[in-house]
Amino acid sequence: LVYDADAERLTISTDEFLPGNEMITLTARNGSGVEATARLVVEAYPVDGSYGVDSPSTLRLAVIPNPIQPAFVNIFAISERGMSREPLLRVQDSGWRDLAMVHQAPGIWHSRYVLPHASQGNFDILGLTIDDDEVIKSEMTLSLIPPAAMAAKAMSRPGDDGLPDPILRDAESLYRSYLGEQ
Repeated sequence: LVYDADAERLTISTDEFLPGNEMITLTARNGSGVEATARLVVEAYPVDGSYGVDSPSTLRLAVIPNPIQPAFVNIFAISERGMSREPLLRVQDSGWRDLAMVHQAPGIWHSRYVLPHASQGNFDILGLTIDDDEVIKSEMTLSLIPPAAMAAKAMSRPGDDGLPDPILRDAESLYRSYLGEQ
């Protein structure tokens, strides 16, 4: 249970709620010993992407690799409808991990994710929000290609000059330097 006075936001988080309604009792005490109690009905939803509807105009994810620092990935959550509620952003690498979001502009939030060292394979990215009492989700998968496969792909796609694709070749070089390879 976390209360953010600046944002006037109370966050209730637990692994013990099952999806559905739960009645909880909150008791608050101030420094003078004054106490207030309230009962709330909380609607709990799973945050693993198994619940919710896709609505690209409400929530859409964009992943932009950092070309200078390959271990860093920029993730943007975008709402064309300009929703004000900050979405929940999660990445699954060795389990679900919540990422901090920074509000950039109306309807745009930004986060950064640092890839685990020498990582390969798929990383699921999930954005969740609530809009008009409906859970909205946006999902995508970030696939990391091993350097050998990337090099083969670069060699199979020649540029206009007949030489290997320079962008893929440079991307492979950056990824190899991230792995500590030559």
